[in-house]
Amino acid sequence: MQQPDEKPLRHKDQEPQPGVVDFNHLRKLLFNDTDYIKEMLHEFLAVMPANMQEMRAAAARQQWGQVAFLAHRLKSSLGIVPITHAMEMTKHLEEKAEDAAEARLIPGKVENLAALLEQACNEIRAEMQREH
Repeated sequence: MQQPDEKPLRHKDQEPQPGVVDFNHLRKLLFNDTDYIKEMLHEFLAVMPANMQEMRAAAARQQWGQVAFLAHRLKSSLGIVPITHAMEMTKHLEEKAEDAAEARLIPGKVENLAALLEQACNEIRAEMQREH
């Protein structure tokens, strides 16, 4: 439950900010439960940078099976925090890494996903600062 001195996350009727994270969809998905939303966003920020670092390292070592596994693991986080194109990019990366037929393309796909998720993390941090 929200404490009286806490600011709520932006209401659903407010104009959404441009960016890659769909905060309105997140609020709908989590029934506008401010505390739970904050908890999910904190968790996302706690694990996403390390997950992407691990994926980059696996790609650098050309461990395509590990890249596929890590991409698959990311999908659970992306199912909660809606980020424009992230789920599609992750699924595509997972498929490419599983068959490794076009292995030369995988590092670039990892970097594109990492850049998108870094932007998402920055937007989440900014959103959370506005709420404090």
